[in-house]
Amino acid sequence: GAGLNDTEGRKVFEEFDYLTKVGKFRAWPDELFPIAFSPRKPETRLRIVCMGGSSTAGAYQMKDLSLFYPFRLNLRLNAEPELRPTDVLNQGVGGWNTLLMRIYLERMLNELDPDLITFYIGHNDELTHTSVPYREYWEQYGARSGALSALHTWLNRSRLYVLFKQLILVGGSRGVAAVPVSDARDNLEAIVAMARKRGARVLLMSEGLNPDPGPLLPYLHMLQEVAQDEDNVWYFDAAAFLASQPQA
Repeated sequence: GAGLNDTEGRKVFEEFDYLTKVGKFRAWPDELFPIAFSPRKPETRLRIVCMGGSSTAGAYQMKDLSLFYPFRLNLRLNAEPELRPTDVLNQGVGGWNTLLMRIYLERMLNELDPDLITFYIGHNDELTHTSVPYREYWEQYGARSGALSALHTWLNRSRLYVLFKQLILVGGSRGVAAVPVSDARDNLEAIVAMARKRGARVLLMSEGLNPDPGPLLPYLHMLQEVAQDEDNVWYFDAAAFLASQPQA
């Protein structure tokens, strides 16, 4: 399969940058941006922001957010009298990786106002292949004049969305990891530092990979190390937990 080439990579960042800056949220987490969320209410006891790709936000063929863990978590926590009312915000987007999450949180963390940020991650960082790592795409894009100047053509958005879906669904064996393990660690450490300033905690969860989790093991070990090395960070081996469950 094919990865993302340089021109396509820049276009993905053009649209992502624009949408982040204008805050153009969706009713469904498509076209590179999450669903809309409400401001925090004074009576809210706990506010959880869930970050991830399609396994958090909903896969392209399963447009029912009630099937995914943020919705179920919200029901479970609000069933506990001592935790009501709890807000669980699904801010995942199909195809997002830790670099996109980092940039998004740099711009939106104050508005999100979390007590806890969860990350169910791995696949889109390590198993999506591009011609160069995403960090280089972002650096090249940011180095161009004015960043948003290319938007005068207003980005053929439907074409970009199809492109991005193809990237995630096809992946491919050529090129390099979209976000190598070392880059992912940098992203997570930056996110943890942002969260710590706000007094928020971070939960890192290993993304399941069936039937063989081997390709993600170095990434999962990195998640464990970040949790061990950083204050206010927890790790849950969700991949191992899911693998232990009976198959439907």
